[in-house]
Amino acid sequence: MLTALQNVDALYWRAAGEQSDHVQAVRVADDIVCVFNATPLEKYENYRLYLNRWGRDETGALDLGPTVYNLIDGLVRFLGINLYSPHNTPSRVYWWT
Repeated sequence: MLTALQNVDALYWRAAGEQSDHVQAVRVADDIVCVFNATPLEKYENYRLYLNRWGRDETGALDLGPTVYNLIDGLVRFLGINLYSPHNTPSRVYWWT
């Protein structure tokens, strides 16, 4: 029998220090594995959105700013873009008048 765990935060943070770019699963024991399909930050952001949705009245506007930033961060990670690389900056700046 194989036991599959999903998105255990402590295991995710331990696996985040590995040499691989993105760890999708780890073996905890011979018969236990943990699969990651979301980061802890993505999980907590989703939880925050649900709490916000449950606590607001129908006239309140939904703040999607944090969600957009989290989606951008996820896309950057997926594409393997290094945000802090000097090669990300434009080589020339053009000014139009």
